[in-house]
Amino acid sequence: TTPATSFDVRVGSATTLAGFAALDGADAVVGSIAVTTEDLAASNNELLSLPLQVLTGDFSLGDTVDSGNVSRLLFANLREVGGDLSLAGLDDLASLQDTDGRGANDATDFSFPTLQRIDGALSITANPSLTTIAMPALASIGASLEISGNTSLTTIAMPALASIGTSLEISGNSSLTTIAMPALASIGTSLEISGNTTLTTIQLAATYRLGGVTPGRDFVIEFNGNDLTCGEIDVVLHAVDVCPAANEIAASDLNADCQLSCP
Repeated sequence: TTPATSFDVRVGSATTLAGFAALDGADAVVGSIAVTTEDLAASNNELLSLPLQVLTGDFSLGDTVDSGNVSRLLFANLREVGGDLSLAGLDDLASLQDTDGRGANDATDFSFPTLQRIDGALSITANPSLTTIAMPALASIGASLEISGNTSLTTIAMPALASIGTSLEISGNSSLTTIAMPALASIGTSLEISGNTTLTTIQLAATYRLGGVTPGRDFVIEFNGNDLTCGEIDVVLHAVDVCPAANEIAASDLNADCQLSCP
């Protein structure tokens, strides 16, 4: 296979993705891919079966896209995204996982089973039918991770994720019960878990660092509007390698009976 030396794809008003057939056989794209059209015919899904391993720029799908008209989003070999990865406003997106283990997803399942690294930000927002996010190989995010406004989302599972370069925000997911990131050991600037009204379980690494590798670096922790117990919040705070000062924690979930071991 041969990589595309330079390729920026912007689809803003189209009924077909046939042009992406030019990338068939390419294992790398130097550039970005963005799809923001609601006019795609159901049979036009060439973009979504590419064997890419590396995308040096951004990948975004969203806003006005009707995901019911996209029959697959499978990057079975994609290991690296050099920019941002964004999935937003997809009304029919139900799952970010490989549903049958063979990469043949249904019309509402989107899969990145081998994605290990995102050098920019990962944003998964305002997808009202999304119930599950499972990214089993993702180990690092260079900038921020935002998962917000996915009102049907119940589970976030990123078992290999070890570091987030800047901020982690998980907010406004009103059906979310579980956040499982057991390898997450470094968050760069801030941690916000808020407005997830049914959230009862958070799993992070046994010891993790806020503020990267610099002790005392400014950071913010916020827990608001979740269904977390004192014990759940205590586990998260107790694991912080550098404990925040009391004025750095905004935690309306806490009540007068909470005795946190991390001040």
